[in-house]
Amino acid sequence: MTPGLAGYGFEITRAMREVLLGADPPVTLTPRAVEALASVREEGRGVVHPRGTVIARASGGDVRWWTWAGFRATAVLAATLGGLADPLQRFDDRYVRLQDDLTPQAWRDGTADAASRL
Repeated sequence: MTPGLAGYGFEITRAMREVLLGADPPVTLTPRAVEALASVREEGRGVVHPRGTVIARASGGDVRWWTWAGFRATAVLAATLGGLADPLQRFDDRYVRLQDDLTPQAWRDGTADAASRL
């Protein structure tokens, strides 16, 4: 699936998240599709959580905040994060790439007043 110029909307990215969390699409799945879904779910298990968002460091060192919020919401979040977001990388419909050296304390400090910056 390739997003349009404005990316995926909230509904599509949330549906993707729900499938990774275990929801099956409302269609009959072939055995091959069931196997493919199981593989995708295994690969994506570190970027979804049923009770919220995830900040994860990839094996290559990238730190990403997996918001699953859609293109427009992620654009707002990236702009609101200021120096916490990696200025050299684009955000995605599903995540914001953060500074590689981000620490939990820097995250708390940097987001403490984020709501007032919206």
